[in-house]
Amino acid sequence: MPSRFAFLGAIISFIPLVKGDTCSELRANTNIEVSAPISPSYIAEQTEYWSASCSALKPSCIIFPKSAAEVSTIISVLNTNDEHFAVKSGGHSPNNYYASVDGGPLISTQNLDHANLDPATGILDFGPGNRLDGLAQKLQGTGWTFVGGRIGNTGTGGLMLGGGLSYMSAQHGWSASSVLEYELVLPNGTIAYPSATNHPSLFKALKGGGNNFGIVTNYKTQAYPQGDVYGGNLLFLRTPSTDKKILQAVRDFTEYNTDDPNTARTRTYADLMTFSNWVVLKGFQVQIGTETIPLPSTAHSAEVLEGIHAHWRNISLTTLAVPGIVASIAYQPFPKRIAAAARAKSPDLIDADPDADKLIIEMNYAFLNPLDYPLMDNKMQQTQDYFGRLKPENRALAREVAEEVDPGGCLGIGRG
Repeated sequence: MPSRFAFLGAIISFIPLVKGDTCSELRANTNIEVSAPISPSYIAEQTEYWSASCSALKPSCIIFPKSAAEVSTIISVLNTNDEHFAVKSGGHSPNNYYASVDGGPLISTQNLDHANLDPATGILDFGPGNRLDGLAQKLQGTGWTFVGGRIGNTGTGGLMLGGGLSYMSAQHGWSASSVLEYELVLPNGTIAYPSATNHPSLFKALKGGGNNFGIVTNYKTQAYPQGDVYGGNLLFLRTPSTDKKILQAVRDFTEYNTDDPNTARTRTYADLMTFSNWVVLKGFQVQIGTETIPLPSTAHSAEVLEGIHAHWRNISLTTLAVPGIVASIAYQPFPKRIAAAARAKSPDLIDADPDADKLIIEMNYAFLNPLDYPLMDNKMQQTQDYFGRLKPENRALAREVAEEVDPGGCLGIGRG
């Protein structure tokens, strides 16, 4: 279930106070841009989702703030009303209600797309309205780049708050590891600037704690020197023998690779970001699930990985009658040096063990007919209790921070 208050992709609701109409109130009393369902900006924004099922959810209006002050005004008005609402960066989370809302206002961060680089220090300020490929293009030619994700169409907001796995994670940790300071609008409408020395617990909770503590309007991050890279995709004809070899190669790469730049032709980093957008299937309903497992030993690699792969194929074979079905699985190396690099930068809520190699397994289903969503949801049903998987001390920290910034209990993080 989506949280009650979530940034960049989940439904948000405040404790009911009075029946109100935030859209009309903002139009009447502020200069903040508010788009109605018939306006071109509303229609265009509704197409900017990875899953068509999210586009099918119709907000009562879409609000386009341009600053933290405007976000603060919006939150203050919403606090007096009883409407559910959502906040959206890139809309790459495909789950229903994780990127939009039906019948309540949607806050789009599209206009918070600033990117300001200090070329002397590499300090980069950017807003959640940027997508990875757009931000990479803005930095093209500066000699600096950021620790972003691997698919260019991804919004920066959700990526940064979730931690963010990057092409550069083995060198620099999570995307969030390089954040130096957040500009954050709290649930009461005040603006805070968490950093390692200012509200350090909140600073840590924002690094992997997701969307439970407010609305981030600026990320002050450390960028890194970067020239052209060598990257791309290798394609193989699928056979059982090939499956076995690739699974073994992924396992061995995770444990033994020490070479940072492993990728497939020389190109700019911005081009690599854009190139990856082929994975976004417009017009499809999309579901994504992930699991993180310890890297199996060499002796047990075949049994474990081939068993997982066979199980996924067997489940996916039962979906072949679903119109337009595209099933895919990704085995993503999570070497222990990613965790070590993240810890070296700053503490985060993920707090991955730097002494153990792991694999992240990502399962994806795309399909055409929205009526098949319940069926495909059953296929994907694997408990994704993120906070339940945290170390006990970090789960306690997340609850403590949520209670501090939201004593009224209207945020989404579990308090039980």
